[in-house]
Amino acid sequence: MKKQIRLLTIIIILFAANILGLCSAKHQPLLNKNEEVLISFKLANSNKVLTVATSTKEPGYIVYRFGQKNKIELEYPKDLSKSWERFTYSYYFRGGGPENEGLDLNYLRFTNGNYTYTIYEERQSEDGSEKVGVIVRNNITKKETDLKGDYSSIEGSLIMLRFEKRINNGDIEY
Repeated sequence: MKKQIRLLTIIIILFAANILGLCSAKHQPLLNKNEEVLISFKLANSNKVLTVATSTKEPGYIVYRFGQKNKIELEYPKDLSKSWERFTYSYYFRGGGPENEGLDLNYLRFTNGNYTYTIYEERQSEDGSEKVGVIVRNNITKKETDLKGDYSSIEGSLIMLRFEKRINNGDIEY
């Protein structure tokens, strides 16, 4: 009887902690030593993670990683020298809240072989929506695949690139 009461108590505590968010499954960003997260999130309905990291030591670099901690499916670029030049950041910001249909749209783009990757982070005041993910575009077939992220898992923000002088600035396309 005591075992059953103990087990029931543990189950109730874990259930309550889960409801309160104390045991939420936080993803582990795909970082190497001397790197910090620019943006990282878990893909929706997946155990895969997307991380864009920057180095904490000079000379600085930026790197994209996709996959799992023990199985990186894509790391770009392989050669980190001049990595900032291989990425393009664009954004559009319209303040004013819901009355002005406020928007905060952020995009980080790079091309690897025949594919263009666009990491997006979007907020819309009118409906309160928040989106994160990556669009993978085959530049030959023009087919696009939208890998949606779990916004509740996001760490960091592309917004930090607004003040980064080493990155290319582009026109917004999405």
